[in-house]
Amino acid sequence: MQRFLFGHPLRQRDAGLVVDQIINCPPATMRGFYEDFMHHDRAAALAAYDDIPTRVLVGTRDLLTPLHHARKIAAHVRGARLVVAEDAGHMLPLERHELVTHELVELVELALEGPAAAGPEADVLVEESAPAAQELTASR
Repeated sequence: MQRFLFGHPLRQRDAGLVVDQIINCPPATMRGFYEDFMHHDRAAALAAYDDIPTRVLVGTRDLLTPLHHARKIAAHVRGARLVVAEDAGHMLPLERHELVTHELVELVELALEGPAAAGPEADVLVEESAPAAQELTASR
């Protein structure tokens, strides 16, 4: 679990939850996911999200969607913000729930303010102390 899905620190209850999910997933689903994943490239379709408030979250220890893939995703959505969580793996909602919640709340608030409030964001690099994260806004 820790090598492929989680970063540091690993909470045993999170690993147990994911093991339970994997055990209860039908093998055909896992196989289909793997086969699709090996050929999945929908970068061109991401332009549909241009100028819509978008966050791409990634952990520095994510082996399934590594940082270079997250950068590619963010680069294909004009105005997207890339948020990098230091030492986190692929399971950000479990590992960095405060960060994920913060980003979701911010997106909901932007949506409630309307389209004018969600205008293009300036390029910015922000480092947060807890949970550690870097934010980059992509512009193309």
